[in-house]
Amino acid sequence: MHRKKIMVIEADYERGKQVHFLLRLTNYESRCVADVIEAVNWARLCDQSGEESFCLLVNSVRSEEECLEILQLLTKHSFPLPVVLVRRDKWDGSIPTARFPTLRILSCLPATINAALSAIDQCQPRHRSASLQVIA
Repeated sequence: MHRKKIMVIEADYERGKQVHFLLRLTNYESRCVADVIEAVNWARLCDQSGEESFCLLVNSVRSEEECLEILQLLTKHSFPLPVVLVRRDKWDGSIPTARFPTLRILSCLPATINAALSAIDQCQPRHRSASLQVIA
């Protein structure tokens, strides 16, 4: 069976290994990228080569400020893939989606990453407009 490819941004090496392992268990292939710029560049390379990527998973988003910074960079570079933000700590995951009309954004907790990925999988490609779904 073909594994869908997910880019993962995770600064913590051990947590990144855990996410990679869990994604493999659910039949996804992951590629760790260091930051948003590397994700943008990798998405462009994949697009040029015809290689398909499924989404960008940003693990361990700790605050609304960090989230906004990430989304601003993705918007600036016209990022083409859905973005899953895995929130940590006390941040509730609310995002002003009107500021990011070109991105498809989902927010979830660590325990609900699979539900977020399933939601992306079930969405038709023509529904690429910005929408925030918080999966709790």
